Amino acid sequence: MKQQPVDDTKKLRSEAMLLNARTRQAKMWKELSQMTTIKEYKEIAFAKAGNVLAGKEIFSLPEATEKTYSADEIGAILGVSANKIGRLANAHNLKTEQYGKLFYDKSKYSNKEIETFRYFECAIEEFKRLLTN
Repeated sequence: MKQQPVDDTKKLRSEAMLLNARTRQAKMWKELSQMTTIKEYKEIAFAKAGNVLAGKEIFSLPEATEKTYSADEIGAILGVSANKIGRLANAHNLKTEQYGKLFYDKSKYSNKEIETFRYFECAIEEFKRLLTN
């Protein structure tokens, strides 16, 4: 008969440890969300924090709504360098929400992660227009 209280205590201790681990993990996701300026990354981190804490998926992750292109890809499409695309974008203020958004990407020349602007389809038409003028 003594076995029952010991088993209950172990079960409660195990549940408390699991909840504590989930709480710490959710806190880490929240802290990660505060380290970025990219809106979508903040949303993902907050959704992950809530889901981890709940132990099930209660918040869905944001979905990609539109294909994006790098400056390299647009340059290849238009027959110019990625550098030219970047200079045009900076000169004509095309790095806006209308034409694309920021993402994290691995730098080509180091092990760092950097913010990279990726362009929507509508930006390709704008680059075409600027290159023909």
